[in-house]
Amino acid sequence: MKQLSRFLLALLLVGAGLSSKAQTQSDSNTYWPAIKQEAKPWTRWWWMGSAVDKPNIDRLVKEYAGKGIGGVEITPIYGVKGDEANYIDFLSPEWVAMLKETVEAGKANQLGVDMNTGTGWPFGGPMVTDEYAAKKMLFHQLGELTDDEVKHYLETVKSSETEDLIALSAYNDANHRVDLLNEGSSLYDISAEHRQVIAITEANTGQKVKRAAPGGEGLVFNHFSKKATDHYLETFDAAFKGDPGVRCFFNDSYELESASAASELFDTFKALKGYDLALYAKELSGEGDESTIARIKSDYRDVLGDMLLHNFTQTWTNWAHSHNAITRNQAHGSPGNLIDLYAAVGIPEVETFQATSFPFLQDFIDSSDAKHTESNKLFKKFASSAAHMKGEALVSSESFTWLNEHFKTPLYQCKAELDELFIKGVTHLFFHGTAYSPERAGWPGWCFYASVHMDPNNPQWEHMDAMNEYIARCQSVLQQGQHTNDFLVFWSPDDYNTDAKSLDKKLTLHNSESWVKMPEIEKLLDKGYLFDFVTDRIIANAKVDGKNVLTFGKVPYKAIVMPGIERIKLETFKKLLQLAEDGATIIFSNLPEEVTGFKDYEEKEAEMAELVAGLNFEDNGRFQVAATGKGAIYVGDPEAALTDDGITRETLMDHHIKSISRKTDSGYYYFIANHEKEAVNDWLPFKYFAKNALFMNPMDGSLAVAETDGNKVNVHLRPGESMIVYFTDDDLTGVPAYQSLTEGNTTVLSNDWKLKALSGGPELFPAATMAEPTFWTDLQGDDYKNFSGSAEYSTTFKMGKPKAANYLLRLDKVEASVKVFVNDKEVGTLWSFPFELEVGPYLKKGENTLRLEVCNLAANRIRYMDRAGIEWKIFTNINIVNLDYKPLDASNWDVLPSGISGKVKLIEQNAK
Repeated sequence: MKQLSRFLLALLLVGAGLSSKAQTQSDSNTYWPAIKQEAKPWTRWWWMGSAVDKPNIDRLVKEYAGKGIGGVEITPIYGVKGDEANYIDFLSPEWVAMLKETVEAGKANQLGVDMNTGTGWPFGGPMVTDEYAAKKMLFHQLGELTDDEVKHYLETVKSSETEDLIALSAYNDANHRVDLLNEGSSLYDISAEHRQVIAITEANTGQKVKRAAPGGEGLVFNHFSKKATDHYLETFDAAFKGDPGVRCFFNDSYELESASAASELFDTFKALKGYDLALYAKELSGEGDESTIARIKSDYRDVLGDMLLHNFTQTWTNWAHSHNAITRNQAHGSPGNLIDLYAAVGIPEVETFQATSFPFLQDFIDSSDAKHTESNKLFKKFASSAAHMKGEALVSSESFTWLNEHFKTPLYQCKAELDELFIKGVTHLFFHGTAYSPERAGWPGWCFYASVHMDPNNPQWEHMDAMNEYIARCQSVLQQGQHTNDFLVFWSPDDYNTDAKSLDKKLTLHNSESWVKMPEIEKLLDKGYLFDFVTDRIIANAKVDGKNVLTFGKVPYKAIVMPGIERIKLETFKKLLQLAEDGATIIFSNLPEEVTGFKDYEEKEAEMAELVAGLNFEDNGRFQVAATGKGAIYVGDPEAALTDDGITRETLMDHHIKSISRKTDSGYYYFIANHEKEAVNDWLPFKYFAKNALFMNPMDGSLAVAETDGNKVNVHLRPGESMIVYFTDDDLTGVPAYQSLTEGNTTVLSNDWKLKALSGGPELFPAATMAEPTFWTDLQGDDYKNFSGSAEYSTTFKMGKPKAANYLLRLDKVEASVKVFVNDKEVGTLWSFPFELEVGPYLKKGENTLRLEVCNLAANRIRYMDRAGIEWKIFTNINIVNLDYKPLDASNWDVLPSGISGKVKLIEQNAK
């Protein structure tokens, strides 16, 4: 017999005559953390055309809260054709009134409110004049000029309405250079032989806000300029006239195009890098020795990232604090160091894009329209690393973007993606997203071009509360205590930025394989080693306490691993040696021989080589180690060095179990998940453990005391299942013991089944009777094939007096979710694999009834509408596109299977 994971609540419940819901609630008050607003999922709330009104805001906020959504992030976006009369200009008094109405409605329904500090993306709008717009550098080779010709050129540029001169320099073949904008400088400071003059001007990129809302149209502002940032934010101050009452201001991913300049650039560069960039205009333009070009451009890109950090991110964050709010930021897509940008805000946010491959879901993914994500798995740890190093609990995620084609994303596909995000450190999930849709809009309502449509017009909205409860339970745990990651892994964009090609280099989700090249670190991750990423800037401020490296003065790590890098900042190398001297463990895969940047690099490399020569290494085969001060420096295989230093891994990965853990004052929480095709039934070793272990089921809130043997726990997880394991020395009083149950006799429910449509459209299909459950889309007639909504399958069956410890109801195929009723009592909602649940407490001797309320996806009804020529794609700007960003045409879609199909089994479960 196959062994199954079960919480032995049934015996207690049958004896007490209680429902599982009552037992769960009682246990939740004792062991589950309180469900706070941030533990619930939030959603991006697209205000299309900002055509919102008080009655619909109040109605929708109440409905969202009723389904377990904890908050909304208002992002105004393009509008709806034919609804122009209802548009509200962004930041107008009427718009601000609607924002305040949302805040008040949210307070009344315990629902939080964030807002985008703009419309569409990137930030910009009508307040952005040419002076403050995003700028790009233009290079002008002027040839051999005289002083008079230079003066004439200066006069010509001054009169230009499109370009401003920001650098003017001359150079000759002898490599002599002069900055002609420095007071007193002259062409005659260098010899005239082969003398060339080069100018750099800045001009507007011309980029406008993408997908802008009414009143938000206009140029993108210059994110590298503090003056431009301040000017942009002044518009919000004037509109709000005080605090708007939002929790958080949000910035979508960077997404500036060709932005490469700001008037502050050259002065900032000189202050940070110690040399005049204007003198190297030739190399910056791409001319000259390739190695020199690469070094200078690396410095330039480093400074650009620094300007983005200070002039935009920190300025914007300080401004938010002045309004009693925090910031939430997607740093990816930016130039510069993403982790530093994430760390500069209140809530760092990662983004998912397209579908992840999971073995247990592979057949579904391969047969659907889903595209495999381009996101590097190490990149997904960047945002959580920033929060972990600061000791912060909240890490958010823009979730489910293009997870599948429009209207084809089942909740069971979302479940695996949720688990993956949790394992990467996400604790504050945002759906992408929910379009505001007034009652007048009809079905399918207003739809955003790229979202997964988590809204009341989605048939699976009927069962969304079950998924949201799962998310809330998981996040309530994952927000507790502190992470358990052991060590830090250094990451820098310097190797990526040391490149003679192009000018600006952005670090996007889509090209992450180019700038996160760490195969040895991927191996450590896959083996279960626990780490966060760290940067030059954070290392510069790190301290040592005993053997621990402290980030932000408070969060301890046992070591710093320096993966295979070609170059390093000399200041960082020297700081690492100092940390080792003070007691830290520093592990290099290899000792870099080059330093980053241009100024005095040969002298710096010589100094670094001298420092290396002063280390006395002993060779231990897989690594070399040098004792220095109170600490040690390793060079070689990182895993061997970690082992030698006593840093162990989480071995759950050996059993194909993914995990993340948190430590609290009373114990350790583990979130574990099985994404493989095979079930896991084994005694699993946990790195962190205590005297007692508690199984906490986030699907229904039930609890059971686990079997333990030292650091091992008897774990049973079927494909797609997840669990929370809580280790504590506290006594687990009042909780039933976990007991493995084996499958006994199986009864196939063989009486006739009745099928009837409950709600949906375009029309309710005719009722039907069938010998065995069949997808309603397999029945004859277009009414069945076109229908999207909910329908009920029902049957009866007779039983003798229930004798087994429990009974398992197992459904063969479900598309896409189902709520189960036994004898008219709600048992639970099945929205992910495995589609089965325990029903023992609800059964009785004699005749029993089973009702299965099934919700399918919206795709079939959309297919019908496109085939019938019914116009629903009524949105301006991009309107509605498919996964390939081509106009969506659902008329050629295949009908998606809908309902339930196959055998419905009632299986006895008995104690082993």
